[in-house]
Amino acid sequence: MAQVTARKRGTGWEYRFELALVGGKRKQRSKGGYRTKGEALKAGNEAYNFYITAGTTPINTDTSVSDFIEKWIEVYAKPNLRRSTISTYTFLIEEHIKPKIGKYMMRSVTQRVLQGLLNQMATDGYKRETIGSVKAIMRKAFAYASGELRVINPADSLTVPKNAASGNEKVQAYDMNTAALYIENLQSTTGYYPAMIALHTGMRAGEILALTWNDIDFENRTIDINKTMSYANKKTFIGPVKSSKGYRTISFGVELEKALKRCKLEQTEHELYYGEHYIFCYADKDHALFCHNKSENVLGMKRYDLVVRHENGKYITQATFYYRLKAALGTNFKFHNFRHSHATMLYEGKRPIKEIQERLGHASAATTLDMYVNPSSLDTESVHVIEDAWAKRGQKNGNIAK
Repeated sequence: MAQVTARKRGTGWEYRFELALVGGKRKQRSKGGYRTKGEALKAGNEAYNFYITAGTTPINTDTSVSDFIEKWIEVYAKPNLRRSTISTYTFLIEEHIKPKIGKYMMRSVTQRVLQGLLNQMATDGYKRETIGSVKAIMRKAFAYASGELRVINPADSLTVPKNAASGNEKVQAYDMNTAALYIENLQSTTGYYPAMIALHTGMRAGEILALTWNDIDFENRTIDINKTMSYANKKTFIGPVKSSKGYRTISFGVELEKALKRCKLEQTEHELYYGEHYIFCYADKDHALFCHNKSENVLGMKRYDLVVRHENGKYITQATFYYRLKAALGTNFKFHNFRHSHATMLYEGKRPIKEIQERLGHASAATTLDMYVNPSSLDTESVHVIEDAWAKRGQKNGNIAK
């Protein structure tokens, strides 16, 4: 094992240690200028430990799970995951992982301990999706730890308990009359235009709130969906859409065209009314949104000409948006149901699943079928399919039974 040594050099002290062989030749690292031998040895040992760990700080097996997972968030999650994902992970870590196993040392955590956490969540009534998310966090975090410690990942073989509550029930979709009534009741609120967009395009709330006027092509009646609004660390951000499939260009009809043109005209009138006090929205290099008066000279930030905004020009956060919708329509109202309604109406209108999937920006057609399609009158059609098949039985393979 290489040793750190110190020697007198001029008026000070110098440390020295050997490096790995490179091309069969020995190399050394040294640094001088220390007042005493002790200072040189201390600095040398720190430099040597940094060298043998390839510039990383090794995980101490006596470190608590709580401290380790904080480090994992900083080193792995923040550079690699979306802000909204980090926000969700942080919530689940604080809510479930830290209270249950945060006090344990890393070396004492086994598969049994982690599986016990998931089993208890199922017993407590948490849904499969929530338990699955906690499982995914632990698998990723302990994979990072196992790579550092060169041990088997204790979270590799975890399972979501079978008794966990299912969250795969079909979502609710409004029929056209109900949706139209909701939209009519929003006429004088900031929720009217977002509701019209959601029902006519199936866009997500975050995508609608991040929509800018240059995303809309009135000549061809298309919308380019390329960003979304999210909230993390007490800031509102404009960032990438949910997945690669989320980047899409979709068409819209005459009714929405009329509404959007009316919206744009109203914004022009509001800007004239507020004058220099009208607010423009900008994003910094981290894509966090900021507001500045129209009269201010803003440098180094990108302006976003948002379609959905307050009367004075300020952007609308999702929290404010949902609060005002529920205040106007009641606590049982769910804005996302407009998206479900859009998908269901397309499905009932016999549009191809692939087309609906691409319009909604889903990663797979399975998601479109399992979660968003909520047939309200297709049961008879399914019966007809079975009846037709029954009537045609035996035609291909001879008459079997009548």
